[in-house]
Amino acid sequence: MTWNFDPTAFSFLGLEVRWYGLSYLFGFLVTLHWGHYLLGQTKLKMRKDDYENLIFGLFFSGIIGGRMGEFLFYSPSTFWTNPLEILQVWNGGMSIHGGIIAACLYGFWWARKHQVSFWKLADILVIPFAIGLG
Repeated sequence: MTWNFDPTAFSFLGLEVRWYGLSYLFGFLVTLHWGHYLLGQTKLKMRKDDYENLIFGLFFSGIIGGRMGEFLFYSPSTFWTNPLEILQVWNGGMSIHGGIIAACLYGFWWARKHQVSFWKLADILVIPFAIGLG
């Protein structure tokens, strides 16, 4: 069996939209909406715009951390030999553990800044995040 999967879902105005990018968008939207619903079911009270900023920051830091983790863990010499390659996201390369580390650090920082329990916040977000990562 030959696996020859086309990573491009479709093209729009000359830009390729990749399946991987669509899965990130899906994960973001699931976490944003389902997590907001779950947040309303708990005693943890948070304004809607604070929650949306948190989710955006978590996803953004996860993507940056995933990209940085790829080079830190698998090819650290790239930082010295060709650092601009790190910005070439169209060439692929993400590290799940780098993304998780960065998102957790951001979440911990955000929780401390807003005086919210990091662990209670993590309890609410773990299921939507898992579905988004799937």
